[in-house]
Amino acid sequence: MKKILLTIMLGMVLISLASATADLGTFKQDDCIQLSQYCDDCTYVNLTKVQYPNGTIQTINSAMTKDDVNYNYTFCNTSESGDYFYTVKGDKGGEVTTERIGFKINYIGQELTDAQSTMYIILLVILILVLFGTIYGTNFLPSENTTNPEGNIISISWLKYLRLPLYIFIYFFLAGIIFLSSNLAFAYLGTELFGKLFFALFMILMALSPLIIILTFLSFFIKFYNDKEFKNYLNRGIFPGTEL
Repeated sequence: MKKILLTIMLGMVLISLASATADLGTFKQDDCIQLSQYCDDCTYVNLTKVQYPNGTIQTINSAMTKDDVNYNYTFCNTSESGDYFYTVKGDKGGEVTTERIGFKINYIGQELTDAQSTMYIILLVILILVLFGTIYGTNFLPSENTTNPEGNIISISWLKYLRLPLYIFIYFFLAGIIFLSSNLAFAYLGTELFGKLFFALFMILMALSPLIIILTFLSFFIKFYNDKEFKNYLNRGIFPGTEL
């Protein structure tokens, strides 16, 4: 009889532990969500409190809206990412009972699988390799016109103009990698520090991009004009002693 009672008590503890770890799901940061509770023999269910990821507990003690056997409460304070827990209280079976339910808030609003995580990491590595490959390849392009040992220009290196569009490509490609890194940081890291840091850096690069494009095009046209003038000298057999 003692063994039977012990087994029953252990079963009740396991059931209560299972209910205590009930999970509502994963939702997007700053969205309003429906905190829900199912009870087929309750006359009321109240939302008593919400625990935030930083450990802060907010006491609510408000009645949840009843819809047949489902009870809901609209909750909008989801600005912080991490694990939340809310506690409900109702008269289930005529007795006052409580239940603790958890849910998660993150930047993307879903729980990433291992396959998705691996895919994003591989994609990030590929983008970084493409970036460094482009930077490395740009170094093989001439940066100036061809000169003699005395430093005088003897011919125009038109290939050097490929550097300018490649610089713009590298700039925006780097901005894209930083943006992807910010999303991965928001999705995987428990703190928002690195996600916000990467996103702020991305916004700075985007804000500077019009200036970068204008300066690049100005540099392009100035160099092209000088080279065109120098080409006219070369066509006439004149070799100026200094670079233009």
